[in-house]
Amino acid sequence: MTTESGERSASRGEILIREAFETAKGFDWDLEADDILARVRRPDRRGRRRVEVVLVTALILVVFFAPLPGINLFHRLQGHNGISPTGPSTVPTTPRQTTTPVLSSGTLAYLSPVGEQTAWAVVDTSDGGEHVLRTVDGGTSWADVTPSQLTALVTPTNVGNGASTPQVIFFGAERAWTAAAGKLVATDDGGASWRDVAALPPSCVPVQFVDPSHGWCNASFVGQGMSSTVDLYRTVDGGRRWQHVQSVDLPNSASKGELPYECQKGFRFTTPSVGWVGLSCGGYVDQVYETTNAGADWIARTISTPSSLAKAEILMMPPIFVGNLGAGVMSVNAGDTVMYYSDDGGRSWHTVVPPGGLQPWAVDVISPLQWRLANAQSILSTTDGGRTWQTLAPRWPFPLGNPEKYGVPIIQFVTASIGWGQFWDSKTGTNTLWRTTDGGLQWTKVLYSRSDSKITLGQLAGTFYGGKGFGQVEPSEFYNGGDASGAVRHIVWQSWGGLKAVGTGEGEYVGPGQDVAEATAESATVVAFDRGDCYGNLMYQAIEWYFPRHGQSFDPNQYENICTGAFVTSAKTASTCPPSHIAVGTGPEISPATGEQALVVTLSNEGPRPCVLDGYPRLRLVTSADTVLNLPQVTHSQYLLATVARPVMLAVGAFAYVAIAKYRCDLGDLQVPSRLRLTLPGASAGTALTLSGRVISGLDLCKGGRSDPGNLIAVTPVESTLADSLP
Repeated sequence: MTTESGERSASRGEILIREAFETAKGFDWDLEADDILARVRRPDRRGRRRVEVVLVTALILVVFFAPLPGINLFHRLQGHNGISPTGPSTVPTTPRQTTTPVLSSGTLAYLSPVGEQTAWAVVDTSDGGEHVLRTVDGGTSWADVTPSQLTALVTPTNVGNGASTPQVIFFGAERAWTAAAGKLVATDDGGASWRDVAALPPSCVPVQFVDPSHGWCNASFVGQGMSSTVDLYRTVDGGRRWQHVQSVDLPNSASKGELPYECQKGFRFTTPSVGWVGLSCGGYVDQVYETTNAGADWIARTISTPSSLAKAEILMMPPIFVGNLGAGVMSVNAGDTVMYYSDDGGRSWHTVVPPGGLQPWAVDVISPLQWRLANAQSILSTTDGGRTWQTLAPRWPFPLGNPEKYGVPIIQFVTASIGWGQFWDSKTGTNTLWRTTDGGLQWTKVLYSRSDSKITLGQLAGTFYGGKGFGQVEPSEFYNGGDASGAVRHIVWQSWGGLKAVGTGEGEYVGPGQDVAEATAESATVVAFDRGDCYGNLMYQAIEWYFPRHGQSFDPNQYENICTGAFVTSAKTASTCPPSHIAVGTGPEISPATGEQALVVTLSNEGPRPCVLDGYPRLRLVTSADTVLNLPQVTHSQYLLATVARPVMLAVGAFAYVAIAKYRCDLGDLQVPSRLRLTLPGASAGTALTLSGRVISGLDLCKGGRSDPGNLIAVTPVESTLADSLP
C-alpha cells in the first residue's frame, strides 16, 4: 500500500510478520513436507515468546502431509535461548499412558498424525510449560513423553523472562527431535527415552529431517523490510556433526546459486539432496527456489501466474514432491488461496484457482495430486491436481450458522477416510481437537487435557428446558422439570469424565400402582452416558436412574436425551416407523441455489410409541395420468451436499426432515407432475406417502433428455433437524 505522499508503507501483513519474527530474535520460516505452513497467530494468554509458522497476512491455513517417512505437521520457530549446554546423556522417560486426559490443563499447540492410529502432539500448559504427547489408539489415550531436557528448559520462570519455546520435529511413529540448551535432543523409541545428540551451530534452529540421518538447521535473522539472513547447515549422521552449506547475509549481495536476501524464506527438503524455498517479499512473487545439492546452490523456478495477480501481494509456500509431481500453495492478498502444480519435476509450473474464485481456505495437501480445502461450510477435495473437484458438507462440531466460534478449521488427513481437525475456540482461547473416520462428514472430539474434559450433564433443552442441573459439570442434583419423581438429589459421582459416569443419590420412588404423591425417598443410582458432541459441546447426552433396592437395574434402551431434551427409546431396539404412523407435510420455504427448486418435507410420528427412520426415502413424481416421470434420484446437487444417512429416533409427536432439490428446465417442461410419492426407508412402494399441489411446482421433467441437469432430483437422508437437512 502507499501513503498519501506516495511512499510505500508496510502492509498489515508485513507489520505482523515483522513483529512475529522480531519477537523470536532468530528467524527460520522452516516449513516441512507435511507442516502447517500458515496459521493465523493466536494470542498466548501467558505472554509466552512463541513464534509459530505464521502467515499473518491471511486466514489461509495450510497443512502439507507428504508421503515421506517423516511427519511434522506443526512446526514452530525458535530463537537462541542462551542457556549453557549440558554434557551428553541418555535420559529415559517413563511414558504415562492414560485412558483419560494426561494433563491437568493445557491447549494444543500443534499436532503431527503419523498413521491411522498414531499421532504426536505438543501441548502448552497453563503454568507456562510444554508437553509432548503421543497416542497409538487414535486419541483415546495419550502418553506424556516429554523429554526432561525440555521440561527443565520450558519453565514459568524462563518463559516469563522471555525464553522462546523450542519446536519439536516429528519423523514417523518413533523418532522426534527438539533443541534444548543449544543441543539437539532426539528419541527413536516413541519418546520412551531421549538423548543429547550433539551441540547445534550457534542460534541454529532444526528445520527438517528427511530420514534418520539427513537433516538441516538454520540460523536466520530478520533484516530491513522483509529481508532475512540465512546460515544453513546440514547433517548426514543424524545431527552429530553439522556442515555449513549456504550463507545470505548482505543486501543485494546474492550471487549465482544463492538465495535472495530481500525476502523471508521458507525451507522444505524432499530428499537428502533436493529442497525448495518459498518466498514472502511484501509484494508480488512468482518464484520458488530449488536445490539439487542439499542446499549449497539454488536456482529460481518461475511460476506462471494469471495476469490478474500481477499487482497482488503473494506469499509463496515451498512445494512438496513425489517423483516429478509437485504442488504448493500461494496466499494472495491477505489470505486468498491459489494452488500451483508441476508435472515435470518443477521445471515449469501452472496455477489452479479453487472453485468459487479467490477466497481463504485451510489447505491439506496430502500428495501432489490429492488436496483438501476446508472452510466453515464445506470441504473441497481433488485427486487429480485440481482438474476436478468434489464438495463435502461436513458436520463440523458447531451448530449450523454459528461457525464463527471456532473459526476456520485446520484439517490433516492421513488416509482418504481418517483425519484430524483443530478448531480455535476464541471464547476459551484454546484449540479443540477432533477426529473423523468417514472422510470428514462426522467428527468426534478428542481429549488431550483434563481442562478440555469439562463434560457437562447434557444441557437445558426441549422438554427439560425448565429443569435443573443440566449443563453443569458433576451436578449434585438434577431435575427434569416434571413432577417430583424426575429429580435426584445429593448425588456423589464416582467416574465423571469417562465414557459413562455413575453416581448415587436420593430420588423419589413411585411403586407399582402408586401415585406420585405416595412416592418415598430412596437411594437411587444415576447413570450419565452417551458421551459425545452436542452442537460443539462435549457432554453426556443421555441419563437414566434406577432404584436397586427394588430390583431395578440400568436399562440403556429407555432414557432421557439431555442433548435435545426428549424422552426416547434407543434406536438399537426401537422398531422402524410404519408408514401408517407417519404424517407427511412441508417445512418452511428455503432459498435454493440459483436455478434450483427446493422443498423441505416433514415427517411426524403420530403413532403410540417412538420409532426409527434410517436412510434415504425413494421419490416418484407422477402426472395426473398416473405416468411416473423418469427423474433419476441423486444424493447431491448445487444446493444439497452429499451426507451419510444415520438413524433418526422419532419420539411421539416429533418431526424428522427431508430436503429435495432439482435444477430448473432451461429448455422447457416436457411433463408436469401432479403429486409426489415418498416411500420411507425400508418400506414397500405400496405404502408411499403423498404430497400434491403448489408445493411440488417446478419438479418437472425437462425437454433436454438425460444430459439436461434438470432431469435429476436430489434428496437428503431423513434427518433429525431441519438444519441437518440443509447445507
